[in-house]
Amino acid sequence: MITDPKFLAAVKRTLRNEGGYVDNVIETTNFGISLKFLRTCQPGATADDIRAMTAEAATALYYTYFWQAHRLGEIADARLAGRAFDLTVNMGAGGITAAGKPVWGGVTLLQLATRDISVDGLLGPVTLAAINAQDPARLYPRYVAAADLRYRAIAQAPGKALYLDGWLSRLHDEDA
Repeated sequence: MITDPKFLAAVKRTLRNEGGYVDNVIETTNFGISLKFLRTCQPGATADDIRAMTAEAATALYYTYFWQAHRLGEIADARLAGRAFDLTVNMGAGGITAAGKPVWGGVTLLQLATRDISVDGLLGPVTLAAINAQDPARLYPRYVAAADLRYRAIAQAPGKALYLDGWLSRLHDEDA
């Protein structure tokens, strides 16, 4: 049983944002867990597994593969940790390409907003120390602004503009 209060508050928001079962031409998801993702942690998973997924099962996957895997619980400020979690679920963690260019996601955007640290998509001890040393009241708005710009850039791609209002509503929703 998961008892981490920061995670439980964060996942409550994310589950609300992600909604329930969706089966469309893009992918099959439930509570934001896609069949493609589920197959990376449970080889052989089927669309029936997604359809039957419960909020509790999705929560356990989010805890293991997002919260713990990306060390988001080590971010001291609960609001910032929750935002980083939701953005990482929605757009991935990010990282670095083979050519050394950033792939913008929830973690890389937080590194960018933190300033003066390497952007690599990993929350290691140096990054976490830099995040936790900053005033969350200043870091949080920089992070949200960076994510806002990223969503607007994604929306420029063909077929993506229709998602922009939902992404921005999710990003700027402070009712957690």
